Amino acid sequence: RLHSEKDGLIYTCLVDGMEALKGRLTDRVKERYVAGDKNGALEANVEKKHLEACIAWLEQRKKEGHEAPKHRVVKRIVRQPNVNSSIPDLNKLVVTVHKGTSLPLPGGKGATFVRLTLTFPRDSQAEQRTVLSSEVGGGGGDDANPRWESCHTFDLVRTPNLLRYAERRHVRVAFEVYCETKIMFIKQKAFLGRGEFDVSSLLTQKDVPLTEVPLLEEKTKRHAGGSLSLSAAARAPWNGKELTVEEEEEVVILDDAKSPKPPPSVITEYLRLLKG
Repeated sequence: RLHSEKDGLIYTCLVDGMEALKGRLTDRVKERYVAGDKNGALEANVEKKHLEACIAWLEQRKKEGHEAPKHRVVKRIVRQPNVNSSIPDLNKLVVTVHKGTSLPLPGGKGATFVRLTLTFPRDSQAEQRTVLSSEVGGGGGDDANPRWESCHTFDLVRTPNLLRYAERRHVRVAFEVYCETKIMFIKQKAFLGRGEFDVSSLLTQKDVPLTEVPLLEEKTKRHAGGSLSLSAAARAPWNGKELTVEEEEEVVILDDAKSPKPPPSVITEYLRLLKG
């Protein structure tokens, strides 16, 4: 039997408040994981597990008729990705290789290839660089001006790092051109040059017009001779809206020695909130 009706009301408010926050944390775990923020998803999941333990403890305590525990309710501001923002829809980024001009091709018969790579700075030293590549064989055109007319679609996850990159308007596709030839049944690979194709204008428009990019040497970065013509398109440009939005939520902190002990990351967060 409960200590008083007031305690029963307090128990109901505490459990309802924690259940509401648990639901938001469940959604936050999914949103952050999909966005590539694995550390943020893990932190939200740890807090959610702690809330589940607190809810079970409150329900058992209420069932046994104990008075409601001491507690504090604090507000916090959480920055969430703005679902109405599109920067641009890069999982629909299409880069088209049109042709090579005056490429320094080696002698002998062979196929010329282009490898496209979309890279971003790493969030940490341990994280692998995002690399997507495609090899397309030359078809048509003369030896010095092979034509590809080949499209490559990049499938990307919208990570916080990608959003920061997009905000600074530095989105580039790196490429390298090489030729594979066969001489006496021995395959040889000759590097012809590399370069970067700037697609940053996709933040304000739907496509990047045909652009001729000169080839550079691998080590010296000097002109290697020849160039590559590329274009790019996205489904929609950046609409200029804020990348993140602020949401306010209430956090219930139990102040009872017998309540479940929060994990270290949750303790750190609660201390930050209590300090205001």
